[in-house]
Amino acid sequence: MGLTKFVLKRPVTTVMALLCLLVFGISSVFSATLEQMPDMETPMMIVSARYEAPARRTSRSW
Repeated sequence: MGLTKFVLKRPVTTVMALLCLLVFGISSVFSATLEQMPDMETPMMIVSARYEAPARRTSRSW
């Protein structure tokens, strides 16, 4: 029996399993100690570009 057939035949079991995974995942994040989740500085780069539009030509030179 494939995963799709199992999910379609037993939707309540599937929802309960997903809820259990969600609850255990959230509880493990909040109970993690500092050694398991150290402070991190995320790298950041700022790029600034100045664009000056060309001046409008008031007369045409052919």
